[in-house]
Amino acid sequence: AGGKAKLEALFRNAPEEFREEFSKQYSDLADKLITDAIQVGDNEQLRRLTMRYAFCSAARRGQLVLARRALDRGEYLETALLLGRLLRQNEKPDNTVRLQMALCYSMAGLEADAADLINLIVREQTDANLQVAGQSIPLPKNPAETPAWLQQHAESLIKQSTGWSQPGGSYRRTSSQPRGPAKFGFSWKSNLF
Repeated sequence: AGGKAKLEALFRNAPEEFREEFSKQYSDLADKLITDAIQVGDNEQLRRLTMRYAFCSAARRGQLVLARRALDRGEYLETALLLGRLLRQNEKPDNTVRLQMALCYSMAGLEADAADLINLIVREQTDANLQVAGQSIPLPKNPAETPAWLQQHAESLIKQSTGWSQPGGSYRRTSSQPRGPAKFGFSWKSNLF
């Protein structure tokens, strides 16, 4: 991870001419390869390509597709990590991505991480509401309200803010099945006596 972080910092601090030349040389190829991987549905290839061409706009699109697919499968932590990588590669912080990341952390059972991100959004946001996908989402007024706000809004906001109408995966999933972190247990029992 140290090498990747140094490469990201090098790219961010590089002169504009370098970024333009990089874009000129690799953007078309990255766009073609990533579009092909999206159409085929090859998530592993798409993951490799988004890491290889991380500084191209096509890679950001690919990461959003990977995040959407992970969310559709009910993999909230994976979705949050993908959105975090996307956030690190953006030129400026994006509070809508932070909100989606916080909601996924909350659904994954990482309430403290989710609350930290929501509090960061509240500190940086000048308005009491956040505009996401054409909707105005009210934010908590102070950090003490954040845990209750997450408890009340997390699942419904994932559907509203992202447009992902089927979080949790299969349409066969019933409302009685949990969507949080996995809980391990015995799948069968045996008694010889």
